[in-house]
Amino acid sequence: MSRSPPSPWPSRGFSLCRTGTQRMIPMPMEKTFNAAEAEARISQLWLDRNAFAAGANARPGHPAFSVMIPPPNVTGSLHMGHAFNNTLQDILVRWHRMRGDDTLWQPGTDHAGIATQMVTEREMARAGLPGRREMGREAFTGKVWEQKQKSRGTIIGQLQRLGASADWSREAFTMSGAPVPPPARKATSTMPSSRSSSTSTTRA
Repeated sequence: MSRSPPSPWPSRGFSLCRTGTQRMIPMPMEKTFNAAEAEARISQLWLDRNAFAAGANARPGHPAFSVMIPPPNVTGSLHMGHAFNNTLQDILVRWHRMRGDDTLWQPGTDHAGIATQMVTEREMARAGLPGRREMGREAFTGKVWEQKQKSRGTIIGQLQRLGASADWSREAFTMSGAPVPPPARKATSTMPSSRSSSTSTTRA
């Protein structure tokens, strides 16, 4: 008989009641709920246990279900429209996973081409750096990759703050096959430490 994988849900903070023996087992609970601490702790627990890997909780004979996240542009941070859209996707993905379907939610980001170039050039102008023509193609390409890495970390951190149940080990980038792309990153929590840093109106 196969054993079920360990539950990704933390046991801390719950009271358990064994109805058979009418016995209550008390569990400690903090007086004030610290959302920033709890979200970061639970998100890291999910990542450590690979709780949302493709096929997690899949049952024999059940159909496959997959969603490709509409990849946000690496030009800034996510806004309320992204939060709404990804919440709807997460509801569907979690429902299929709970049904035992072979489920995959594929995360990723988009290079955005000209838009990313414009954002990079604005950042360079603010910093007083030479323009792309003075800098040269190779040096400017390096600056664009730096913008990609910065924005990618913000975007993935925001999605993890939302609790998005994507398979982070499969995170993709639309130009991952380009010459000298940024190095791939291991799936670890990039959530900001304070709640205020997760709110933004900058369009990505």
